[in-house]
Amino acid sequence: MPVEPSYRRASDTVSSFLGITIRMYYNDHLPPHFHLPPHFHAEHGDDEVLGTINPVGIYEGSLPTRSLRLVLAWAELHQTALEANWNAARAMQCKSFRLFHSLFSEPL
Repeated sequence: MPVEPSYRRASDTVSSFLGITIRMYYNDHLPPHFHLPPHFHAEHGDDEVLGTINPVGIYEGSLPTRSLRLVLAWAELHQTALEANWNAARAMQCKSFRLFHSLFSEPL
């Protein structure tokens, strides 16, 4: 069984709906000096995208069209909370994130 990169071992699921899982990683850094915009990961089956928070969009990867539309709609609705999660993680203030219990819900 392959070992996941260390930053993925410190992962948190912030939402799960219709077979889609949204995750943010507390220690999500790639090689030194490689900077990504504030982002989240969305997974559906074997497909994954890295979604940007501001502006909401897709940085890389792919999902089936319907799933992609749902992820983007979800991110638009939860953009402020996603930014708060990202900022807290960057400031090393948390190892867990605000969770969302459904697609169009308020944070838990």
